[in-house]
Amino acid sequence: MLAILGAAPTALGYTTIHGTVNESHTVVRQSWDAYKVVIPAGQKATVRIGASGAVDFYVFPQSQYGEYTNPSGTGFHTTEDSQNAIDFTYTTSSSDYIFVVDNAMISVSGASGNNDVSYSLQITYQSASLLDYSCYILVGLVIVAIAGTSYWLYTPPKAFHEASKQLRAQMR
Repeated sequence: MLAILGAAPTALGYTTIHGTVNESHTVVRQSWDAYKVVIPAGQKATVRIGASGAVDFYVFPQSQYGEYTNPSGTGFHTTEDSQNAIDFTYTTSSSDYIFVVDNAMISVSGASGNNDVSYSLQITYQSASLLDYSCYILVGLVIVAIAGTSYWLYTPPKAFHEASKQLRAQMR
């Protein structure tokens, strides 16, 4: 949990993004910008932010974002953060996160927020890779191996089948 040092940032809400973005912004001193990235099923999004000066980057689950925006709050919980940094990258397949570029003196260890800071925001989408489904592939291979082994163990060899057929014919 990060402790809040000063008053909460002055900006309210967040911008919802539904597609690929490659743009530049400026976050004014003692303020912040926030983005909610909507990610289609079966895809991942990579959020890259590069700033001209030190800022704080926070990733919040949507349910925890209110802790950050609460002006009388005493702290907040992040999924990921990078303070006093100039670049940040985060990849996720969940649309539950809010990404914050913070230019306010909010946390004890954060950036001072004394100057306006320009930054680039890049959001790209990619299909989930085969490696993301490796667990399912492995389970499928195990099931096929078990089924094949069971068939092999419980199916008599062809020679045995022929001998059994001949024995039955002689017994009649």
